[in-house]
Amino acid sequence: EVVAVYEKDGRRLAGAVRTVGCTGSSLTNPNVDRSPPLLQTAAVGGTTLRLTYNEGLDGGSTPATNAFDVLVDGAQRTVSDVSVIGWQVVLTLGSPVEAGERVTVSYTKPGTDPIQDVAGNDAFSFRLWPVSNALGGGNSAFALADAVDITGLTHEEALAEAGYWPIDINRELIEDTRTRIYIELARELKADETPEVTVFAGGALDLAGNASATEAITPRDGIAPRFTVTVTATAQDRPVANARGNYVVDVRADEDLRRRPTVYFTGIAAEKVTVSGADAYVYDIGELRTGHALTAQEDDAHWAGTYPASGLTGLGELFGLVVYGFDYEDNIGESGGWTPPRHQRTPEIGPPEPDDALDLAEMHEAGVLLELDDAFNGGATPEFALNPTRRQRNDETESSAPIISISFPAEEDEYAVCPEAGCGEANGNPDAEFSDSHAGVTIAAITLDGSNALAQLTRVNASKFALLASDLALGEHEVEYMAVDDAGNVATFEFTFSVVEREPYELDVLPGWNLISFPGTPQDPSLGGVIPSGARVSPVLAYQDGDWLTAVVNEEGEWGGNLTRFEAGFGYWLFTTTYATLDPLIPEHEQSATPPTAPVRHGWNLLGVIDIFQNPAGTPPGPNGGDGEADNYFGSIPWRIAYGYDTARSLWVRSIPGADRTAPEGTSADERGFRLVEGKVVTQEVLNGKGYWVWSAEPGTLVP
Repeated sequence: EVVAVYEKDGRRLAGAVRTVGCTGSSLTNPNVDRSPPLLQTAAVGGTTLRLTYNEGLDGGSTPATNAFDVLVDGAQRTVSDVSVIGWQVVLTLGSPVEAGERVTVSYTKPGTDPIQDVAGNDAFSFRLWPVSNALGGGNSAFALADAVDITGLTHEEALAEAGYWPIDINRELIEDTRTRIYIELARELKADETPEVTVFAGGALDLAGNASATEAITPRDGIAPRFTVTVTATAQDRPVANARGNYVVDVRADEDLRRRPTVYFTGIAAEKVTVSGADAYVYDIGELRTGHALTAQEDDAHWAGTYPASGLTGLGELFGLVVYGFDYEDNIGESGGWTPPRHQRTPEIGPPEPDDALDLAEMHEAGVLLELDDAFNGGATPEFALNPTRRQRNDETESSAPIISISFPAEEDEYAVCPEAGCGEANGNPDAEFSDSHAGVTIAAITLDGSNALAQLTRVNASKFALLASDLALGEHEVEYMAVDDAGNVATFEFTFSVVEREPYELDVLPGWNLISFPGTPQDPSLGGVIPSGARVSPVLAYQDGDWLTAVVNEEGEWGGNLTRFEAGFGYWLFTTTYATLDPLIPEHEQSATPPTAPVRHGWNLLGVIDIFQNPAGTPPGPNGGDGEADNYFGSIPWRIAYGYDTARSLWVRSIPGADRTAPEGTSADERGFRLVEGKVVTQEVLNGKGYWVWSAEPGTLVP
């Protein structure tokens, strides 16, 4: 029987046979390789020196660095690394070889790991072999005439094995992944650069092991022009104008073009889709309009044009701009946000068309997502507010120095890019990705009662202002102003309010013991100034700094005792045998003064309710309807428990931290002295006009 013989790598040895079952059988191979590998070429590029042999080498036998001696212009150059790859021995030098330097290499066969072919034949030693250094520079067997450093090489087959699909400049798949080598450069080439690429001798090998010769290659320009587009309008960030404004478009290209670029304005169509279970938006070109021709400027590759906003109405308040052009090789350039289906222009491939996809984030970054705002504050009336107001009426105040708030809340959310079904609920478009980016308003002129009041106007934020009035007389007053938004829309408004005589603060007391307080210290804090004569109120008690203070009235109606005045922050017990109303005049809190506080000692404190807003008795303290939550009011001290007292029901009302009070089951809040919070089950615990026994674990200060 004759059996073929194979080497370990699976290659059949031609002529190698064995006869089985015959006496004296033998194994012969007349084609065994006994020839040593021969050096063909040596080439250097930067720090890489390549020795190319005439056959494949054994990668498992790599000589040490001291087996080689490299001379550069007669001086020894360090060899830092040696590798054997295919038909080549690759030396890495300690420093790069420069252009024009003379290089030689010598090799002394070592006792171990010599250069050898796959059959085990050792290569000969050699001395002073000349090394090709045609251009110098670079770090591989390739170099560029424009001295751009090469940082790496990638074979297309390796790309495919890594899961990448090699494509050509027009995004078409390259079928044979073995035919190209990518050169990775240290910097991007300019759009009009066509550097000469030199492949050194032995820089590339085919599958048969044939080495490339030194060859200069001039590539075709496949780099698309890049545009720098600047759009100037009434306001920047995201360019915005009103219907009477203009968009000035400035375009610069980084190379010469076949013809001037074209400007397109795009409406934006949005669609909500689901991606991985989450909502997302995709955007396409809706209506498409071509702008008039750009005008060439004095410098090269520079154009500009002015486009009236009045000609762009109907595209939507948010719309896009696309600049389209191509160079002499028909490489297509664009301004960002729109991508042509192919890199190069053809009869079928050209400028943008309706339904093409848009990337609005990229357009925004490129400054070509535009806004057209033709309505001041979205057509809504601005909001005015007085502080303080009288009895919650926004057109009356008892203050001679009120703060007048003027705000434009609709200005910041006038429009958005949304599907036809909308982006979200009312009050704007909460889940819109791209919406009105200009909330700014400027009050250009303002008068108070006909006098210029700009000096008293302060800006709170982009769309809110405060007018600080002073020394206003009783009667009607008028504010008139002119405002301008970021887009240049102008509007005028007026607001009338009245300063009325300050009314007393009314607090009703019932027969029996009443635990009371005042939101501020009365203008006349004496007991006789607060309690009406003949009101049959006596005695009055206070507990301050750990001591009881008392006051009683004699038969002549005069008060006596060590309690002489009512002060904000403290609670007071008073007893009356009749219904009575206490109506002291409490001055408004001065804006320039610090808010009032109350001292607190360890243990029990008889505290009152301080309220600089002076909300009516029986209502919670604070702005916007007040906040009666005990945790919030007593939050500045380490309180443990508080008691209020309901005279009408002879009922103690207990509050503890973290526990909201509710009316007991089967009864209403009003029946048990509680006040319901609208829309909630919990009740208010702290009310104006009430006093409270409060236990504090430590001394401190009540800061309401």
